[in-house]
Amino acid sequence: MSIEYAWPSAWRGQGGARRVRLARPSVPWADLAPAFVLGGFPQAFDAFIWAMAAVTVFPQVFFPQLAPTAGLAAGFAVWGLAYLVRLPARALFAGARRRYGAGVLLTGARLLFGVSTFAVAFLPDARQAAWAPALLIACRLAQGLAMGGLADRRIAPGALRAEDLMTRTRIWALTGLVGLVVAAGLFGVMGMALQRPDFLAWGWRYPFVMAIACNLVALFSDLRPHLLEAEKRSSDRPSLRLATVSGAPVDASTARRRS
Repeated sequence: MSIEYAWPSAWRGQGGARRVRLARPSVPWADLAPAFVLGGFPQAFDAFIWAMAAVTVFPQVFFPQLAPTAGLAAGFAVWGLAYLVRLPARALFAGARRRYGAGVLLTGARLLFGVSTFAVAFLPDARQAAWAPALLIACRLAQGLAMGGLADRRIAPGALRAEDLMTRTRIWALTGLVGLVVAAGLFGVMGMALQRPDFLAWGWRYPFVMAIACNLVALFSDLRPHLLEAEKRSSDRPSLRLATVSGAPVDASTARRRS
């Protein structure tokens, strides 16, 4: 039994070697824009409700023993803790991405972000518990840890084309604007509908309660681009082609076998 192979040739600039085409998937931006909007909204909404609460609520609820200016500064200091933790947390989640995959990373980070935001709504005030400010700080640090994982929420290379980058930037700006409008609207409605004591007692907590629903929807939108890319990759598998002397391409599996 003898085996004959069609050897590659350099004739007519064919390269004289195997030609491997790796077709990078290209997912249409129209399929990805809703995912970016829904995935980015909880973070934008959270940033604005924290900033508004740091001005209108936290000085009276969590730092009543401080002067008004000092309480305002303390509220903003707690708000900024998440952004300090975000950088080292991003490196931590990068290792988790390599070990467990993007799906596990996004699920863990999104759930941690939603639960830590939701927990703020049930914190006691400083008059009920002296350790209430410490709980507020712990929730914000947990949010910063989750933001480190969500900062890496991206689709794999090839899913976006270069001409889509400007559109993506505009979508992110629109997402931030929507988060600002919704946060300001909720605080405005609750502030006008309730007396000041009622607003400080429980009215300000409702925007934080919405975190669970927003982050569950965002989780599915985070995973959608990865599912689209995996589906595209399965339909566009790499093809291995050989160039023969005659210039006709053949597949490696079609080598002729004679006995």
